[in-house]
Amino acid sequence: MITLLSFSLVFYSYSLAEPIKAAIITFDDGMLTQYTYAKPILDKYNFKATFYIICNSVDKENRMNWNNIQTLEEEEHKIGSN
Repeated sequence: MITLLSFSLVFYSYSLAEPIKAAIITFDDGMLTQYTYAKPILDKYNFKATFYIICNSVDKENRMNWNNIQTLEEEEHKIGSN
């Protein structure tokens, strides 16, 4: 997995004449659909993402619970808060 910092270091180390193919995948707010719909697609292609969670919304309607978040972390996705 490439972090935003790693991406910026790699990006600026290449000349602009040499295109690089990279993407940073992020999800905001800890919606349950990110776990139920996006995670299987990430798993299929072995992609990793960063999930930004609103801590006060965990376990609320249509939001991820702590078990979902722990699973993401155990599968080497990055977890942040906002």
